[in-house]
Amino acid sequence: MVSEPGEPNNTSNPMASTTTAANSATLALLEVIHINSTTQLPLEPNSSNFPFWYLQFDTFLIGLDLIRFVNGTHPCLASTTTIKDTIVSNPGYSKWIRQDKLISITESVTPMIATSKTSYQAMTKPTNLFASKTKLRITSLKKKLSLYTQGDKSVVEYMQAMKSIADQLSLGQAPIAEDDLISSFSMDLGWSSEKFQQQ
Repeated sequence: MVSEPGEPNNTSNPMASTTTAANSATLALLEVIHINSTTQLPLEPNSSNFPFWYLQFDTFLIGLDLIRFVNGTHPCLASTTTIKDTIVSNPGYSKWIRQDKLISITESVTPMIATSKTSYQAMTKPTNLFASKTKLRITSLKKKLSLYTQGDKSVVEYMQAMKSIADQLSLGQAPIAEDDLISSFSMDLGWSSEKFQQQ
C-alpha cells in the first residue's frame, strides 16, 4: 500500500533543500523491512477480537518503526528534490514506496482493503468496519455489557469478556468509564466496592 502522497518537498529555500536531500539520502540507506503477516501476526481480525488484533498490529508496527506509514504521519516523499537549483531524482522515494507496499495485513482482511491506494487507507477501512460508530452497534454492545453475567465462568474469564466489550465500545468512540465498568463487575459478582478494590 502507499501512504497519502505529500506535497513535493521542492523548495526555493537552500537550507530546506539541503535538509530534504539529506533526509532522502538517509532514507535511501535504510533497509526495507519485509513482513510475513501469517507468522508475525497470527491473530486474524474479526468483530469480536478486533481490539486485540489492533493492539497486536499496532505494537508490531511500532516495534519495527513502521507505524508512521500507517497512521499518516510519514507521507510519501516527493519523487524529485532540488539540490543547488537542480532538480534531481529523490533517492528515498522508491525506497519509501517499496516499504509502504510491503506493509500488509492478514489475508482475511485483504478483500476489505483491495481498493486502498495507501497503507493509511488500508488501516482505516477495517478499523471503520470492525469499530463501527453506528448507533445500532453501540447500542447492541451497551446492551450486551449491561446484560452480561458471570454464569459458570471464572471471575477472570468474566472480567476479560466484560473488558473486551468495553474495548469494542472504546474503539467505536463510545468508551465506558472505568468506574462504571467496576460497578458492573461488583454488582454482578455481589462484591462491595471495597472488596473489589482488594482483588
